[in-house]
Amino acid sequence: MPIVLVQNSIIVNAEYDWKDIEGQQYHFPNQYKNRCTPGTPFIYYRGTRRLNGKRGTPEYFGYGRIGEVWRDSSISESLPRRNWAWYCNISEYLPFVTPVPAKFEGKTLETIAKNHWSVGIRDLSQEIFSKILKLAGTAYTADDASINFPDLALVRIEETDEPLLVPHRLAGGENRPGYPHARYATNATPIGNRAEEIVHKFLIDRADTLGAKNIRWISRDGLKPGWDLQYEDQAGEVVAIEVKGTAAAIFASIDLTAGEWRAASSLGDQFWLYLVACCCGIEPIIQRIRNPAILLESGLAALTPVVYRFSLTVQEVSDRSPTGELP
Repeated sequence: MPIVLVQNSIIVNAEYDWKDIEGQQYHFPNQYKNRCTPGTPFIYYRGTRRLNGKRGTPEYFGYGRIGEVWRDSSISESLPRRNWAWYCNISEYLPFVTPVPAKFEGKTLETIAKNHWSVGIRDLSQEIFSKILKLAGTAYTADDASINFPDLALVRIEETDEPLLVPHRLAGGENRPGYPHARYATNATPIGNRAEEIVHKFLIDRADTLGAKNIRWISRDGLKPGWDLQYEDQAGEVVAIEVKGTAAAIFASIDLTAGEWRAASSLGDQFWLYLVACCCGIEPIIQRIRNPAILLESGLAALTPVVYRFSLTVQEVSDRSPTGELP
């Protein structure tokens, strides 16, 4: 059964200062553990309170699936279970281009008690789940997500110096068992392609400022040297750009292939990471990171192997080890 995740813009009471990161993770008390399970589809909801004391229309503003769930280890296991809390990853997150008001044709879309609108996680019928997605202009099935990107001509790209890749400790701490692998999500490919499309537009629009000539979108041409786009700088040297995109406002982590990291290590200052947040909307945000390899060398970044592919190098393998002993 689908669920609703309440994600308010501001924290009214310090007691409810949950460590949520929109589109990346959700932090919740033990009472909701049985509702928030891996694979469960959800819709984000926010109430009237907004930043700077403003008020807005209660609305639904995005959807996705619950990823892995893990216990908040900052709370002692010796405490009663009712005092525990949990984290979950958010996977396949897509914001609505236009949020859906909680009221439609004079009636609330959810038929619930008045005091239940603030409940952090609540059940949602499949019928209302589908209706909200339809009102948002989003097609959805259990196996696929159809993404309606706005016309690229309407997109306003903003570059920021603020970090879009948040430090590990802000995304769940050392108790976190692992990061979600976004490239395995059903919508990873269209989001990745859209991020590259946004960066391509960014390079063309700012070619004079960047000193960029002969801009090429090489991944679109089927080339995979370890980066997605490239251009020649004023000295005629190739500048390589690897693009990472997310529908969320920030990244908890990014995945790099072995080939991408080799390219980053060998190219040094000629290799850039372009992080594109909010890449499904009309106001994507780009952060450019030059020479990520040097960040690793200086201790400002970490590189963690999360997947190893195992395969055999010979046609047949004996059930004994090379020494003749059973393994």
